[in-house]
Amino acid sequence: MDWAWARHHNELSWYIRPIILVVFCLAAWKRRFVLTLLIALFFPISAVVFPAPLVPKPFVIEFLAAERELLAAMSMSEFAVFVMLVIAFLAALATAFWRRSLLWGLVVANMGGAIKLVLG
Repeated sequence: MDWAWARHHNELSWYIRPIILVVFCLAAWKRRFVLTLLIALFFPISAVVFPAPLVPKPFVIEFLAAERELLAAMSMSEFAVFVMLVIAFLAALATAFWRRSLLWGLVVANMGGAIKLVLG
């Protein structure tokens, strides 16, 4: 777990996530089920694809320390609910774009961002 956490300190693992979400939405829009599913599965893995930085930036250390505290404070059932909420968000986002509703896709994306701001 420490290996993965160190890699998550690489800022590129943060910057790639919005790009992944855009590609995910495009795959759903084009109704490419397998591609949409593969991108959804890649989303959590994206935190560890870049090497750990030699010297992490202070704001990264601070943010991830708070994130680690939040995750450590969760019970297994709370963590399971958290994972299910992430899956529900991705499913709702894919559904909106699969149905080619830009409006609902933007609503879901903004609601997901708002919930992350409130809870995170």
